[in-house]
Amino acid sequence: MEKAEFNLLNESDFSEDFSNYISSPLVTLEDVEKERERAIKLFELMKASKTDLEKESFNRAYLEAEISYLLAKRTLLEMNKDKNLDEYESFLKELDEKLRDIGYKLNLSRVKKRALEMVEEYL
Repeated sequence: MEKAEFNLLNESDFSEDFSNYISSPLVTLEDVEKERERAIKLFELMKASKTDLEKESFNRAYLEAEISYLLAKRTLLEMNKDKNLDEYESFLKELDEKLRDIGYKLNLSRVKKRALEMVEEYL
C-alpha cells in the first residue's frame, strides 16, 4: 500500500484577489414575481377546492408561499437599499406584523388540516 502525501495550506499561501469579483444576486425581481404568482395561484386553487381538507391543504401552501414571497422581497429590497432606502425601511416596518399574522394563520391551518385528516381517516 502506498502512502499518500499532502501539504497543509495556510491562509497566507493564498494570494488570490477577489475584490473585482461580481457575484450573482441572491434574489432577482423575477424570483420575487414568481413567488407572488405562485401564492396567487395557490390562493385561487384554495378558493376552488371542493373539500375542506383540500381547501386547508391549499391554504397552508398559499400561506407558505406568502412567507416566501415576503422574505424574497425583503432580500431584494435589502440588496438595493442604497437606491431605495425609504421603500426598504417602510417595508421592514410592516414585515414583522405581516409575518406574525401569516404565522398564526399557518399554524391554525396546519391544525385544521391535521384534524380533517384524522376525521377522514377514521370515518
